[in-house]
Amino acid sequence: TAAAWIATSGSNDTQKDIFRRYSAESLGEIAAVNCHLRGKRGYTDETTGDLVAYPHVVSPAIDAAAPAAPYRNEPFGMNGHRANLGFYGNTPWATRTTPGRTLILLR
Repeated sequence: TAAAWIATSGSNDTQKDIFRRYSAESLGEIAAVNCHLRGKRGYTDETTGDLVAYPHVVSPAIDAAAPAAPYRNEPFGMNGHRANLGFYGNTPWATRTTPGRTLILLR
């Protein structure tokens, strides 16, 4: 759960501080809006623990954070070695990377 993750210490303490600033009611409101990125492999819902997948949709924000951004809190083996953009980037509830997906960067 989000509370268990926040209680652990680690390299992502700044992001955990952001989560700590919200009351349980505020986190519930955020969860109700569903800020998760949509993807074929889905994400783990932080309140129920269920896997939620969208087999026909892949957000371009998956694995689109800055190359130097930390990503190790995202699901192991399914994080594309790059953080997702958005509220759940670099958290255990980040949307998993779609296998075989190629990211093309334009400058």
